[in-house]
Amino acid sequence: MFAPEQAAGIVREYLSDLDPAALTAAEAERGLLAFTTLGHLAAAGKTLCAARAVQTGAHIRAGFQRPGEWLARLTGSTLGEALALLDTAKALPELHKLDEAMRNGDVSPGQAAAVAKGAGGDEKAERQLLDHAKANLPLRELRDKARRMEAARNEESERRDRDEQLHANRYLRTRIGHDGAVLGEFSLAPLQGASFLAALELEQTRIFEQARRRGDNESSAKYAADALVALAGRDAGQARSASQVVLHVDLAAFRRGEAWPGEMCEIPGVGPVPVAVARQILGEAFLKLVITDGVDIAGVTHIGRVIPAAIRTALEARDPVCVVPGCGSAWQLEIDHWQIPYAQGGPTELANLARCCRYHHRLKTHKGWRLEGGPGRWRWLSPDGHDASRPDWRTTQSGTTTASPPPAPPPDAEGHSPPNDPGAGAGRLFDSGAGVPA
Repeated sequence: MFAPEQAAGIVREYLSDLDPAALTAAEAERGLLAFTTLGHLAAAGKTLCAARAVQTGAHIRAGFQRPGEWLARLTGSTLGEALALLDTAKALPELHKLDEAMRNGDVSPGQAAAVAKGAGGDEKAERQLLDHAKANLPLRELRDKARRMEAARNEESERRDRDEQLHANRYLRTRIGHDGAVLGEFSLAPLQGASFLAALELEQTRIFEQARRRGDNESSAKYAADALVALAGRDAGQARSASQVVLHVDLAAFRRGEAWPGEMCEIPGVGPVPVAVARQILGEAFLKLVITDGVDIAGVTHIGRVIPAAIRTALEARDPVCVVPGCGSAWQLEIDHWQIPYAQGGPTELANLARCCRYHHRLKTHKGWRLEGGPGRWRWLSPDGHDASRPDWRTTQSGTTTASPPPAPPPDAEGHSPPNDPGAGAGRLFDSGAGVPA
């Protein structure tokens, strides 16, 4: 059997004698295409061998707990590149056409990763994405199509779970290069990443205009680096107030609060995002909203959901704790348009606003719970319409259960449980401790 070491030796020998200046234009172009194919073939071999090496515990024998970290160190790649390669390898047993294309050198590692991610075991999706890849569709567009196909297979709840997982896995890693330069990489959930990129683009444009007036002409990558440094030394609110995030969403999905298969809710250049998460972040960024109804643009709205300082002050004074009866928590309170949702045209005025703890806000936004009544007479209704403000709401006169209490709130990102607000214990809805937290 022809060993891969022999192939590497042949290429190495050829390169040792290669004089680019002696090549004609045609020879240089043929060489470029040939080495591109060799690179694709090498990536395919690396993918197949890496999968088997991990399967046999090579990373453990080398002293690494996580396969991705071992592969990144071994191959001199980033952790993201190593993880993408392993994800592609994991998908190959179900994607026979992609496996064949990789073995033939027809697709690059980036194209293979996009096809594997978008196909998800679906032969039709695999075939469509491979056709786009072989037609040399720009890699960014191929990735966008793959993300849309992946999102179309998932329910809204799965999209939210994925977004939460991406946020949970966020990171920023820095290191010092061999020449002393500061290097790094980061990973953010789509909406947070889009907000960052919007602010970065705004600052980059400002720096570029200044350079152009001076007569300077450098690459966009250098201006982006200058923009990052400028943002780091500035109050975050200054950049956020002027930057814009563009969201494309189908009208029906926006009204419903969740996207059904085939409906769009995405940030151009970033990809699909959950409708619920997109609506939740409206208060944290300036959003340019493009609503589509079928193929028509139903409306283009510039939404600044910032609550005026005077209204916020009055709201904080009126609702010092979560307004859900019996909760009493003053921890991580969020503002809710409780009567008419903001997405449905609800006004940002005191009468339409209420402060809830993060736990109850999530139940209201995603789980069908409702606030009614208003200040001084709040009622908390379960999804089946029962008034959870009453201590005996779970039990009928016969003693049977009428509704299940909501789950206990999870700990925060650092593993801490929500703290009890002083004096709130006496007002707790469920004395057993299984219900709404204080």
